[in-house]
Amino acid sequence: VPILPDKKIVGRFSGDFIDERLRGLQIFFNSLCKHQILSKNHDLDKFLFGGETSFQAMKHIKISNDIEGSSSSGDSGSKKKKKSGLSSWFNESMTKISNSYGSGKDRAKTSDDIACDSIVEYAEELEKSLDVVHNNLSSLLEQRKDVAKHYYELGLSWQLLGCYEKKQDEEQLGALASEFGSICDSISDTVSKASDEDNIHFRELIKIQLKTANALQDMMKSRSAQNITYQTALNTLDSKNEALEKNKKPNKTDLLTEQVQLAESNKDKEKKILDQITSSCMAEASIYRKDKEKDMKSMIINFVNHQVKYHQELASKWQEMLNN
Repeated sequence: VPILPDKKIVGRFSGDFIDERLRGLQIFFNSLCKHQILSKNHDLDKFLFGGETSFQAMKHIKISNDIEGSSSSGDSGSKKKKKSGLSSWFNESMTKISNSYGSGKDRAKTSDDIACDSIVEYAEELEKSLDVVHNNLSSLLEQRKDVAKHYYELGLSWQLLGCYEKKQDEEQLGALASEFGSICDSISDTVSKASDEDNIHFRELIKIQLKTANALQDMMKSRSAQNITYQTALNTLDSKNEALEKNKKPNKTDLLTEQVQLAESNKDKEKKILDQITSSCMAEASIYRKDKEKDMKSMIINFVNHQVKYHQELASKWQEMLNN
């Protein structure tokens, strides 16, 4: 599912930006409604079909929860919130270090690890490639806008020249210049409309593919985070077993045995969660690749057909002048 469309601080009230954001939101909600799991979400159902009363009730619950959370945490809670980004990074880094050196064991990657690494690598390279495509396409459409502007200005100048020639009793030349100016003005309109259509039906869709590739990476981060948690649980179990094996005090045996059992139970719990997340991520990645192939093929074919129609229309306008 692609992430929500971009927001802007400057220019957020411009017509073009609002229209593009509306189209992006429509695609976002279409993706949610087509998703096998998210489409059955109770909150989504309420949001889409619950009406104003239901929406206000949900909003009130969220505000109440936010107030309760802020009042219970106080100043220290707000400070923790500000530091959550840094703390999260620090804790994750420390966990990775612990995972690497805590048990002193080199754990071989599982087949699931290798498959998930492959998905991450695929998504990262895809995002880079789509970003280049999107930037080049944006540049091309900007150039077309400039071409449309220059054709308009060219047409206006030729029409003015035609008026001048007619005043000088050069009727034929004046008529030809005016007609040429009129054709240039018509060409400007055609180029501008084609640019707008390519922007909506190609560039914006490429941008959504770009954002979806980024969302795929974010999804895989959840699997990576759970894998770290599971590896930490494995290391904890190893250390507890090692402590039990080295124990020479009979009075500590029962306590250490209990700690091993708790560590074993926690390891099994984290492994179950990891397996569930892995299965879900791999299924989602598979669906994404199939949908992307279909969507990209459709985009390319539509773009090519539109270019053929666009250039035929240009040729027809020029031919019209030659026929006259």
